[in-house]
Amino acid sequence: MNKIKKAAFYLPVLAAAGVVSTQAAVDESLTTAIADLETFALATLAIIVGVAVVKIGYRVFRKLGSSIG
Repeated sequence: MNKIKKAAFYLPVLAAAGVVSTQAAVDESLTTAIADLETFALATLAIIVGVAVVKIGYRVFRKLGSSIG
């Protein structure tokens, strides 16, 4: 039961962090990345990190779910 509570808390936090960083990176890259290569590189890195955070959160949730049930 403790693992379920942990998963229920951490998964939305990880997903929200990934979505927010990805959304911010996309907004930033669309507006200024054409003129500034460094901004584009940072925005691309933020998108990669955001997607990775969501994937890791999903894998942790699946692993906890399979170990519980």
